[in-house]
Amino acid sequence: MSNCQYEDRYVAFIDILGFKNLIERSDGVSPEVAIEELVRALEVPHEVDLKGIILGRIGDISASRHSLTAFSDCVAVSTIATEQGLMNLLFHVRAILFRLLRLEFLTRGGIAIGSVYHQDGKILGPAMLEAYRLEHRVAIYPRVVLGSTVLEAGLAAAAPVDLIFGLMVNRCEDGLYMVDSLWALKMAAESEIGFVGEWGELVCRIRRFLANEESRLGLNPEKSKELSYVRWYRKHFEDATDRSWIDEIGAPFPK
Repeated sequence: MSNCQYEDRYVAFIDILGFKNLIERSDGVSPEVAIEELVRALEVPHEVDLKGIILGRIGDISASRHSLTAFSDCVAVSTIATEQGLMNLLFHVRAILFRLLRLEFLTRGGIAIGSVYHQDGKILGPAMLEAYRLEHRVAIYPRVVLGSTVLEAGLAAAAPVDLIFGLMVNRCEDGLYMVDSLWALKMAAESEIGFVGEWGELVCRIRRFLANEESRLGLNPEKSKELSYVRWYRKHFEDATDRSWIDEIGAPFPK
């Protein structure tokens, strides 16, 4: 144990909201959610796990000493404090959030940078505490927010990191920046064909899930805080999947 020491790393702390219900749905003779789905949601995404993912001048983003620890209703992911590490972390966090949304669960979290020890499933240090603080006291709504130092690093990076960083985060109305977990749905919303096949079914299912959650929480006066969270995310989801612009340009598209 004498070699244990802190090192500078990017750290993401993610809280799975409604985790007790998620576990209940994965238990029993005929579980609604398979355990394999839960494990797969937390895995390193394919685009990060591959070796030799070259991103311009920074090289292979998979060479960023990626670590993950899952415990109870929380997930912690960390990478080395480099541009490679930042890109790797954002790819992974974005994938986790979207995968859990597909399972009809919302998430909240924070991303920090600083001293941390993260090895063999154990994680501790000032950066971990800061990521937790961002999740617990700053994020408020179902979103993963970036700490100010992380944001500054991404915005100040040279191309292509700054450009990709700008595509992977969103500026919220309150001035905070969050990971853009709905990027795939936004791309579909902005395409000519829109939501077809599996994408259409997914959007309808998530809309139904959010509407049901709003109705369920609205029946309980003690759940007003949770209700505000769901309403915030429902608006965020509708904005991301909005295709009303098609009418404004006079669809159908010209041949």
